[in-house]
Amino acid sequence: MQDGPNILVVSDATGATANSVLTSVLVQFRGAHINIRRYPFIRSDAQIEKIVADAPPGECLVVYTLVSSDLRALLRRRGEERGWRLLDVMG
Repeated sequence: MQDGPNILVVSDATGATANSVLTSVLVQFRGAHINIRRYPFIRSDAQIEKIVADAPPGECLVVYTLVSSDLRALLRRRGEERGWRLLDVMG
């Protein structure tokens, strides 16, 4: 496996919105090896905790669309604890 940036796409639905934003950005980096993990239909604290526990070590960019303010806050808190960069597509 080649080393490259780790990107996690997290959504409470299909993840199409976050994936569309990510695809638009990544077109600028054609040919780069990027590790993308997608996590659709995330609707519980336990699912967020599993994503965090299973994430690759080191830096990650997390691109997410979560309607629940509680889930957004949990993901932000856990991501900040790990030093991740976080992009809330919904605002």
